[in-house]
Amino acid sequence: MAIPKKSPWTHTETVTEEATAQDGGNLGEFYEDCDEARVAGAAPVRDGDPGYGPHLDRDCDGVGCKY
Repeated sequence: MAIPKKSPWTHTETVTEEATAQDGGNLGEFYEDCDEARVAGAAPVRDGDPGYGPHLDRDCDGVGCKY
């Protein structure tokens, strides 16, 4: 039986209250757009970095605001 591969075009993340408390309550906060990330000196923004959001990552490779 073949195991289906995870699509590179989907982004699934589960956020729990415990994770929110560990990160200081900043989960769910992200840069509105790449201009905002650049002004903050955060571009490129990687998945897992503060401010990252999947809407910043056009090619879904885990790195947003590369260009």
